[in-house]
Amino acid sequence: MKVEVRRMLESMYDLLTDKFHDPIKAWDNLIDFVAVDNCGSLIYQINHKFEWLVEDSKLVKSIQETYNPELLQSDYYDHLGEMYLEKVVGQKQVQQRGLYLTPMNVAESMAAINVGKTDTKVKVLDPAVGTGRLLMAAYKQAPNGPFFGVDVDPRMLRIAF
Repeated sequence: MKVEVRRMLESMYDLLTDKFHDPIKAWDNLIDFVAVDNCGSLIYQINHKFEWLVEDSKLVKSIQETYNPELLQSDYYDHLGEMYLEKVVGQKQVQQRGLYLTPMNVAESMAAINVGKTDTKVKVLDPAVGTGRLLMAAYKQAPNGPFFGVDVDPRMLRIAF
């Protein structure tokens, strides 16, 4: 886990919270931005555009100074999942809504046991992907495989991206 990745994401969240004055709207725009930046074809699945970004040149400059996609892609740790539980959902709602994320060390153990270190293609399907922890752990074991995740919560799927 790279602390600088978490700091970057929290700074982005803070910028968007200042912009929208609404933590949920800030969160949704953050995960949409990160998801689309990492997989451009997702822009067609996002139900809004990014007018909020292009209309505010000060915000664009701040994001350019803060956001580093290479840094984000260098760390296969579920920073966004942790931030979601801490900043958006809160512990009381976690229990009420049944949101239980597999701890990273458990996901890594499961991947090591079931996938193992290999350069061959290994297909991995997580039918309740949540924020993608098991897929991140599987990628560390077998980076050449196709990875698939399904979830009933669209917000969780965007976090997983």
